[in-house]
Amino acid sequence: TGYRYMTIPQLAETATRPPQTTMSSSTTTTDESPVLQDLRRHLTGSSTDSGAAIDPEHRTAVALPVAAIKSLLGVIQRSQANTMMGLQEELRGAAEEMMAFATDCPGSLQLLGGRSHIALASGCELFMK
Repeated sequence: TGYRYMTIPQLAETATRPPQTTMSSSTTTTDESPVLQDLRRHLTGSSTDSGAAIDPEHRTAVALPVAAIKSLLGVIQRSQANTMMGLQEELRGAAEEMMAFATDCPGSLQLLGGRSHIALASGCELFMK
């Protein structure tokens, strides 16, 4: 009781859409994939500064697992998959990309605001289940 089943389009509709902003050439994040741009936006609250970091003392109210889930909802919004298997592959790839970024990129420690990448992994795993 209390569970509501939704179709993929309904689920994508419920996700928050990224704000439409114009970016100057010095602040574009074209080298980042959309899922990483979403993650950065949810964690920093800024969609224009690719080098934005979180001050551990003044973090946004969004927890890292919640930011991961919101970023994966963005993958559903952008998905062109025609099957559930195709959608699952896209989501799995996006989750792996976020994890690779969190564990391998030197700038990820600033973005995560000193938080462990384990929280990111748990958010991705929870969403995938």
